[in-house]
Formats: sequence, C-alpha cells, structure tokens
Amino acid sequence: MKTTIFLFSSLILFFVSCKKDTPADSTSTGGFNASSSTGVYIANEGQFNNSNATLSYYSGSGNTSTTDVYNQVNNATLGDIAQSLAKINNKLFIVVNNSSKIEVTDLITLKKIATITGLTSPRYLLPVTTNKAYVSDLYSGTVSIINLTSYSVTGTIPIAGSSEQMVSYNGKVYVTNLSTSYLYVIDATTDIVTDSILIGYGSNSICLDKNNKLWVLCGGDFVANTSSLHKVNPSNGAVELSLTFAPSVYASRLNMNDVKDELYFLNANVYKMSITDTSLPTSELINATGKSFYGLGYNNTNNQIYVSDAIDFQQSGRVYRYSETGTELGNFGAGISPGYFLFLNN
Repeated sequence: MKTTIFLFSSLILFFVSCKKDTPADSTSTGGFNASSSTGVYIANEGQFNNSNATLSYYSGSGNTSTTDVYNQVNNATLGDIAQSLAKINNKLFIVVNNSSKIEVTDLITLKKIATITGLTSPRYLLPVTTNKAYVSDLYSGTVSIINLTSYSVTGTIPIAGSSEQMVSYNGKVYVTNLSTSYLYVIDATTDIVTDSILIGYGSNSICLDKNNKLWVLCGGDFVANTSSLHKVNPSNGAVELSLTFAPSVYASRLNMNDVKDELYFLNANVYKMSITDTSLPTSELINATGKSFYGLGYNNTNNQIYVSDAIDFQQSGRVYRYSETGTELGNFGAGISPGYFLFLNN
C-alpha cells in the first residue's frame, strides 16, 4: 500500500527495528487447485517499491501454506503492493496498488486471464452488476468503472480525496474515504455521486449488518481527528450512532461475523462488539502482545478469526487462527506484510 496517506504501516515501520529474515513454513507443489469450500487466499503486500508482493494459499486446515502461488502457476511476479482481493464470476481479482493494475486469474487454478490497466493507485474492487465493478483509488480522486467482460476501464466517477473500501446495498454503493470526513454515495445505475454523509475523518472499512445498517470505521489522522465508529441508516442517510476512540490510536479492518450481528476490528489488539452495543468494548478479544497485528478476516465457513502478524514488515509474516472466543487454533507462514484475506466459501 502507498504509505503517504495510509499512516498505519508507515508508523510501525518507523518504530519497529529490523529482525533477521525467517522463512515462512510452507509447502510448494508443481500443480495447483484451490478448494472452493475451504481455501483461503492471502494477499501479501511486500515492501513498498520493492515489487515483491506475493499471494499465499491456505487449504483451511493444518499449519502450512503455499507461498507465492501466483508466481508458481504463472511464472511471473505480482508486482508492487498486493492490496486486496475479490472473487467475481469464478475469477480472482488481485489489486496491485503501486503497480497500478489488477491481475485477473481463474479462481481455482490461478491461471492468468487478463491484466486491467489504466488505473492510478487502485485499492479495492467491488462488483456492482454482473458485468460492472468499481475500483477505489488512493491518489486519482476518482472511482474507476470496470467492464468485467473486456477487463478494461470504461469510465471514472469523481470523488474528492482517497477512496477506500466500498459496500453495495439497494442499488447504491457506499464509499469510504481516507482523506475526508464523508461517506460517499454512488447511484450504481447512473455512476453518479448522489450524496455525502458526514461521519468521522479517514474512513477505511465498512460492513452491512443483518438489519441493513451500515457500520463505518474511521482511522482519524493521528493529529486533530481520532478514530471513530459510526452506524448509518442507508434508507435516509441518518447517522444513528457515533463512537469515538481514545486519542493516538488507529482503528481499522472492520469485519462482521457470518450472521452479521457482531463486529470485529483492529486497534493494536483484536476487539469484538455486538451491533446492539452503544459503547466501544473496553477489553480486547485477542491480545497482540509480541505481535504486530496487521490484517483481519472472518471465515464464515467455520466461524474462525484470521489475524496476520506483519512482524517488522520486512521478513515473512504469519497468520493466526482464533475461535470466536479468542482461543488460538493454529498458525501458518505467509509472505511479507500479509494484509488481506479472501475466503473462497464466504
């Protein structure tokens, strides 16, 4: 990810000293086929400007993974900063932020199908219709429109600042933004921004709960604006709940469980709260002592929480699996800076 805006990883890199590189414990095979029922892909960002992003694969059981599986299948490197992943129409979309592209592969075999270019600094991809997707962007001041048949950029939607995670509901797409205090609303039919909802500064992640309410997590800016969490009613744009974190923290990676009634997020540690709560949790679910928690995901298949440890952002990281009660179930190796999980059966 590009560090100019997204301060979380850059601050950690500044304060954490380098450690000797240790290899991820992984397996490597000649052929590859992912399991559509239990498999997990992990996007490893790599190091900024080093073009060493990788993709790991975990079968869903045991304590080993396949590292750099994209290179293994396609005999090619991914590029610089594997930011996020998306599955659409049995295809895997790998958003490579600093290389300004999206690699498209078969979801199961990982064989390359196409490369989407014409992007500035892509962050997240969201399918909008059967043949259209939106891509948020760090620097362009736009959301790009992608044709999922031709794998090309067909247009852009102007949005101030750095657009980030998105969610679709009832014909509209809700777009978070790292550099403003607004949640933006796009009409998915006309591709026009129709509204902006004032929330907190630096929104980075968003979920839709079982009551069709939006939850938006904002990271603040480490200066004048603190992290905050907001519940928004998409039917009228009303902000129904706003909760503010203590100063000098960075909350991120908002996730929701399979029945969409519990939230999980990172604030150094892993925290959990119910959608009926009216205050932030006061104690962590999973303590990060001795680890640098970086990525967070919830596996609907087995109700497990996945958390990555980036260690020092220079050596291979690890992924830890936990139960919903915070009990560790196992761990496995990943690549450098593992930041995003894609559960194939979610």
